[in-house]
Amino acid sequence: MRNAFWLPTAMALALASQSNATIFSTYGDQDFAEGTIVFSNDEFLLPQAGEPSPIGVQFDPSTFQWTHTFAPSADASLLTISLWDLDANFPANQVASLLVNGVAQDVSPFEAFQDGDRVHLYQLPLAPGSLSTGSATVSLTLDNLSGNAVGFDFAQISSIPEPASLALLGGVLSLCLRRRGR
Repeated sequence: MRNAFWLPTAMALALASQSNATIFSTYGDQDFAEGTIVFSNDEFLLPQAGEPSPIGVQFDPSTFQWTHTFAPSADASLLTISLWDLDANFPANQVASLLVNGVAQDVSPFEAFQDGDRVHLYQLPLAPGSLSTGSATVSLTLDNLSGNAVGFDFAQISSIPEPASLALLGGVLSLCLRRRGR
């Protein structure tokens, strides 16, 4: 009878650990889902009304800069940036630099060819300790756009679930299953 209690409890704990990451900060509103096709600047800008600068459309060369504020965290985290019409189909990367609190980040995720009429979510890992001050100023510099406009929909910083917690819960589940087999 005790096994009937432990197995569902362990499974519930394991499932709870798989839940979405904790969101530390969101800048702007997510107005477009990944892959949404938007055909014009006007269509992109309409739902952006009333959102903070630099949400909207920028032209080459330009820099989007914004600041996230949140409770300080030493955890590894993820920066999600939603961009529209980033035509990265030229030999050079259209994102010249990405800085978080003045520290250069990897821009290679932006290099893949993208369909210019679609909104894409770029997820970039941030090193543990990057958010220890409780604020993150992000600077995204665009270049080589050949007159193209790029839309910035929103940005978000969230936690990355800790692998050790997942392993611990997996161990508990394993013990419960072994105990059930006796």
